[in-house]
Amino acid sequence: MLRLFYQILGWIFLGAGIVLFPLPIPLGIPFIAIGFSLLLANSTHFAAFLRGVRKKFPKFNASLTRMTNKMPGPIQKQLAKTDPNHIHE
Repeated sequence: MLRLFYQILGWIFLGAGIVLFPLPIPLGIPFIAIGFSLLLANSTHFAAFLRGVRKKFPKFNASLTRMTNKMPGPIQKQLAKTDPNHIHE
């Protein structure tokens, strides 16, 4: 039940970030990051989707890999799970 709540909350943050993205003040970026992290942590389907996108678009994968190193530890772990070049245990 709590996992479903976090998934819904993640989609809300992601949607709000997309709506707020074109504003002159970059409010959309933190909302998108929060939504992504909530969805990655609580949805295996979203993680599999992101892994497929990263595999299909190497430039996006490279930029996400560079950003991963600057993220907090828990987010790094979640993003590492979606890296198509990473060997999973």
